[in-house]
Amino acid sequence: AWTQFAVSTTPEEQVNWKRDIYRELDLKKEANAALYYPEEPLGDRVNFFTLIFRLILEGKINAYEYRMDGNELFTDDNKLDIGNMLDKFYVYYTKENDRYIVETTDIPSIEVLKYYVKESNFIDRRTSDYKTKVTAICPVLMRQDVGDAATPYPMFWLNYDEISPYLSQTPAMTSSFNNTTNMSLDDYFVMRCYNGEIYKTSNLRNQPLAEYCDNDSLLK
Repeated sequence: AWTQFAVSTTPEEQVNWKRDIYRELDLKKEANAALYYPEEPLGDRVNFFTLIFRLILEGKINAYEYRMDGNELFTDDNKLDIGNMLDKFYVYYTKENDRYIVETTDIPSIEVLKYYVKESNFIDRRTSDYKTKVTAICPVLMRQDVGDAATPYPMFWLNYDEISPYLSQTPAMTSSFNNTTNMSLDDYFVMRCYNGEIYKTSNLRNQPLAEYCDNDSLLK
C-alpha cells in the first residue's frame, strides 16, 4: 500500500525571481538509465514509466493532456482522457466497472525513450537562496512510423508535486557499477541526477530555443 507524505514547496508569493526551462532527457544516456531499467518488471522492481502508468490507471495520480503549445496546464478541464490516450497510442486494454485494465506486458514502457522535464529556477525571498525544482514531467513515446527515424509522441504531463510522494518510496539504481539502490526516484529528480539538454525556456512567444538561437551553445 502507498503512503503519501507532505511535499515541501515554496509559495509563489515568497519568490522574487523565477525562470522556467524545459529539458529533453534521452534515456540512452547513462545518467538517465535509472528511468528506463528494468525494461521488464524484475520482481517488485519496475521502471519509471510502468510505475506512473499504473498509478494513473489506478486513479492515484492525475495526468494532463499534452496541448498543441507544448505547455503543461494542471486544471480539471485539462485532465487526461485515459480511454482516448490508450486508443491514440494503440495500448490494448479491457474495462471493468469504469476502470481501465492494462496488463503489464501491454504497457509500452520499452518505447518510452525520452522525457520532457520542466524545471523552475527561483530565488527564495526568505532565504535569498537560488533553487531549482522539477515541476512537471512528460513521457515521450518513440515510435517508428515511416523510414528509419523514430517519431516522438509526447503522451501527457504529470504534476511533479503530485507524483513525488510515490517516487519517494520507489528505490532507484543509478549506476551500472554499483547495483545498490541507495536513493529513491524522488531523490534522483530532486538532486537532478539526470542529464538533459534545454529545448525551451519560458518566453512571451512560447518559442523553443531552436527558433531564436543561432547555435546550440545555450542548450546545456
